[in-house]
Amino acid sequence: WERLAPWFDQEMPEGVPAYRDQTVGFHGVIYDLTENPVLSLLTQAVTHIVTQHVLMTMDPVDLRPAIVDDHARLARIVAAGDADEAEEQMAAHFRIQHDHFAARSPARLKESIEWR
Repeated sequence: WERLAPWFDQEMPEGVPAYRDQTVGFHGVIYDLTENPVLSLLTQAVTHIVTQHVLMTMDPVDLRPAIVDDHARLARIVAAGDADEAEEQMAAHFRIQHDHFAARSPARLKESIEWR
């Protein structure tokens, strides 16, 4: 609970570096809370791929407030121990972002990812 508390009531950060730091920090805590090193490593790799392949070229600036709100809601749900609700909310979080990118850059989502 204590590790998630900083994300319960997040303000919208100003500027790209602050936004990315806040988002990466939230994801890092979630990964650590799995207490599963393999799952943590896998999710970190996927996050890195998404960040490099999608966000660096198609940053969803208009989604940032919703993403910050989603993270706050997810932090409270995970801290409460409601696994079913956390799964549902996380799926919705990903679906909204995927739909956003699919509507704006469908060809980009179909590109092969080059690992560098």
